[in-house]
Amino acid sequence: MFDRAHSPFTKSPAHRKVRALSIVLMTIMVVVGVVGSLGLLRVRGGIEQLIDQRMPAQTALLTTQIELERANVALERAISETNEEARSATLAEHDRSVTKARGAWDDFATVIGRERRRLPEVAGFEVMRAAWLESVATVKSDLMLRTSVATPPPRA
Repeated sequence: MFDRAHSPFTKSPAHRKVRALSIVLMTIMVVVGVVGSLGLLRVRGGIEQLIDQRMPAQTALLTTQIELERANVALERAISETNEEARSATLAEHDRSVTKARGAWDDFATVIGRERRRLPEVAGFEVMRAAWLESVATVKSDLMLRTSVATPPPRA
């Protein structure tokens, strides 16, 4: 068998070129592997943030919107109700929806955390929500007043 140290090909210029080329290619493979691994770690971090923070935040916002819509529908039904008991039940349904919407909004605020400052829509929504809740309170008090005026006092 040929001994590698005494092979006539080890000292040839072609062998040195192949050896240098293989070292260069292996170095390129290592660099590409490291860069690719770092890129995958960044992608993984982004996906984890998406799963841990963004999805729950979007779910909380959607829940807030759904519950506010339900509260709106309940209030509109309460306005059109003629029966006092049905109106009271519908107003109670409205109150439950508003409470669920507040809870969902608090969940959103908890999940989004410090990024809340970077989202100007959040401040706008809070202002609009406060105005909406104030107008709803006015409508509800008008409804309650109308109900108490329309109902004659009980006779003894």
